[in-house]
Amino acid sequence: MTANNTNIAPAKYRLGGPTAWWVWILVTVFTIYLFNVQTMFSVVQGDIKSALSLDESHLTLIAGTYTWAFAIFQFFGGAFLDCFGSRKVLIPAFIFVTAGVFLYGLATSYTVILLAQVLMALGACCGFVGAGYIGGVWFGMAAYGTMFGYVQVLSSLSSAIQQPITEGLLAHLTYEKLFIYLGFFGVLLVVLAILYMRNPTPVVTKKDPFKVVADNLKQIVKMPQMWIAAMWGGIVFGLNLALGVVWTPKLFTEAGYTLDNGNLGSALLWLGLAVGSCFWPQWSNRIHSRRIPSIIGVLLMIIGLVGVI
Repeated sequence: MTANNTNIAPAKYRLGGPTAWWVWILVTVFTIYLFNVQTMFSVVQGDIKSALSLDESHLTLIAGTYTWAFAIFQFFGGAFLDCFGSRKVLIPAFIFVTAGVFLYGLATSYTVILLAQVLMALGACCGFVGAGYIGGVWFGMAAYGTMFGYVQVLSSLSSAIQQPITEGLLAHLTYEKLFIYLGFFGVLLVVLAILYMRNPTPVVTKKDPFKVVADNLKQIVKMPQMWIAAMWGGIVFGLNLALGVVWTPKLFTEAGYTLDNGNLGSALLWLGLAVGSCFWPQWSNRIHSRRIPSIIGVLLMIIGLVGVI
């Protein structure tokens, strides 16, 4: 994905100005929203299991459905943003996620839960990449890494805070009602996106996004560093995601701790990700190296995982 486009009209808004911050805040709140709904599964999975009479294999497939659908759709998120701009892509993304959240709350069967996961994944594929895209086009590509780091900090912090809050809310209402209320918040985000979501310069290109994806994949195949970096990122973030969303509560309960302890463990994972996101990008830029921070980060994850096991 790139934020540059040669077929654009003259700029209508100042980069880094008030409008830039407002659009960035809007897409960041959307990212936090979908990220919290996604990670909330680690807290509500027990209630879903009881309400729909499911077993562990069903829960694993529910989590896997979102992850695999998200991964497949993610191929096209950045290309669609490059080809059509934020307004034509992110407004539908807001709608898909909100529809999935409502469906989650209304689901009375396993099949409907899976459909809700696919809908949320379809919208979420433009979440983090959309926040990165907005940071690039509204603040300049030099600030891309820093702005994206801020998005990750806020998303991870909110997930760390969300899990104990969700536990408290579930003591007073069902998970179905909780998702319905979250759906109405999504409607508010959709309205704000319709009113304010846009690029600083109108995007007029008519490129085929599927061809863009195919061309990009061809370029990646020719550049080993690209697909090595992609594999590394997928494994590292995928491990954090799997532990934070599904497996940490199970590891804790199997070790004899309570589910509350397990949820706290998940929250600490996201807190660690938030803290790391504050300084890893800046340190990497300062020492002009991606390799050293990457190696150190993976070693810390391995040590932590060995300690947990």
